[in-house]
Amino acid sequence: AAVAVLATSPKTLVAAEDSCAGKTLTAEVRRNIGLKGPGAAIAVAAGGEALMDCVDALERDFGLPRGVENRRNPLNNASAYWTPDLCPANVDAHITLAKRGGFRLILCYFKCFFDRLGDYAIKDDYPNGLADVKAVLDKIRAAGLVPGLHLLHTYVSTNSSYVAGGTADRRIGLARHFTLARPLEPEDKELFVDENPVGSERHPDSRRLLFGGELMTYESFTTEPPYRFKGIGRGFAETRKIAHPAGQIGGQPCVSEYVGRDFYLSQDSDLQDIVADRIAAVWLQGMGFVYFDGSEGVQSPFEYHVPNAQYRVWKKLSPSPLLGEGAAKAHFSWHMLSGANAFDTFPPESFRHAIDTYPAREAPLMKRNFTRVNFGWWNIWLPGWDLPDGGKTKGSQADLWEYGTSHAAGWNAPVTVQMNLDLMA
Repeated sequence: AAVAVLATSPKTLVAAEDSCAGKTLTAEVRRNIGLKGPGAAIAVAAGGEALMDCVDALERDFGLPRGVENRRNPLNNASAYWTPDLCPANVDAHITLAKRGGFRLILCYFKCFFDRLGDYAIKDDYPNGLADVKAVLDKIRAAGLVPGLHLLHTYVSTNSSYVAGGTADRRIGLARHFTLARPLEPEDKELFVDENPVGSERHPDSRRLLFGGELMTYESFTTEPPYRFKGIGRGFAETRKIAHPAGQIGGQPCVSEYVGRDFYLSQDSDLQDIVADRIAAVWLQGMGFVYFDGSEGVQSPFEYHVPNAQYRVWKKLSPSPLLGEGAAKAHFSWHMLSGANAFDTFPPESFRHAIDTYPAREAPLMKRNFTRVNFGWWNIWLPGWDLPDGGKTKGSQADLWEYGTSHAAGWNAPVTVQMNLDLMA
């Protein structure tokens, strides 16, 4: 027999615990997420495939994303050709290379279409806007390939209208809240707060503060009274330098851990839904599948906000994605993410070891969850390139990709390869 407890709403938190007596499956609600409306269901069947039939019925009954249907789609184990620069001028070259490689999916990084996360304004490479996007996607589909969109759906870029120029948006997420203990004048270089800033160590690119719409940088802080941030740089990202009264509440914005150039939006606001509408306008031009990147940057409770941020975008996408992957997942993500996330790239010298250590170990765990693993993402390393340890890359990669794809095939799993036209030439 097979048994599952599933949430019928993102607000229901599902978990499983092992004990000497067996496995305990639970569903709970929490006051800080919502006590009214969430539900759960029990599915019982004679074996795994029969259980999937039950879950499929449940998803249809409750109007949930079709996790079972997507897992049964023949494209679910198709490998993907990833590109960061596809545009009308080079789409034919990308299609030719993808077909030579035997790929069935082309995964387009958001930079193929947009310069700024949050705004999602179409790049100048597409002079006719969405009409040109549709023409590019139509070409991909006419070649027998399915285009997909690689999103950073929880971010707004530093140069977006939500951050740069004037007043930073109030809906940027705050990792920590601080209260001004003294007034802050436009030329002040120290910022006094009531709360102890202990734990505020960050990479220099991520040392940011936000008060009253003004973004600031800082160099250091004290952990003894009077608490203060020191070396304040005013008006970051061209926000206005203004006076701030004592008692004003602001804090440390949630900055992307990836070189600190993007900010996470607050999941407690409507901004995620606004961003979802803008993504949906591009999706409508012919996208087929989605990769949710950046999911790990939401605020707590993570088991709610990670899948719910994905869901807030997913339910705006029409037609519904054929399949999905994501960089982070929680229980409700199962309905959207038929593939487990791929690990990032590995240099040639550690490639085989990394395949054995990461995706090959993840694959059996995800198989128990009726979910396939992606054995990518791989990129192209040419001989003689610098390595993080100071060495140089050596040799060819053809044998490495053979090693990776053969392991992936053993689990009926795909790979994703990050392609570059110039390097491949």
